[in-house]
Amino acid sequence: MVSATTIRTLSLLLLLAYPALIFPHGVGMDLDRQEAQIILLHHDDETPLAGAGYELFVAGADLPYQSGRTDAGGRVVFLPGDIRQWRLRVFGEDGHGMDRQFELTADPPQQGREDHQVSTISRMVLGLGILLSVFGTALLLAKRNRH
Repeated sequence: MVSATTIRTLSLLLLLAYPALIFPHGVGMDLDRQEAQIILLHHDDETPLAGAGYELFVAGADLPYQSGRTDAGGRVVFLPGDIRQWRLRVFGEDGHGMDRQFELTADPPQQGREDHQVSTISRMVLGLGILLSVFGTALLLAKRNRH
């Protein structure tokens, strides 16, 4: 027969090991900002080809570089690095699809980028706001000094 002390010791060891048994594998996450290539896929009527399966290959490769489904906007996003020659296979559940090779240029066009400069109107509104704030504070201080 096993003694009560042994049972208590084993129970204590099991309780101490319990969190390790529940969470044996952690998952980490790092954020990294890089330049990505975005492929927009759409039907002939310009509606996004959302949820379509795709396989993206480096030209001449047998195994996909990346595979998955397009997002709600019909986008495939990937990090090309220095690779310029690609092949994209797309297959939608509705039977639409394509198999196309394409080449990325060395300097992709900077579409969708905006300079975040402050417009003249914004500067005027900001300046007027500062002037009104200073004027209001001066009036408040002058009123407090009179009483």
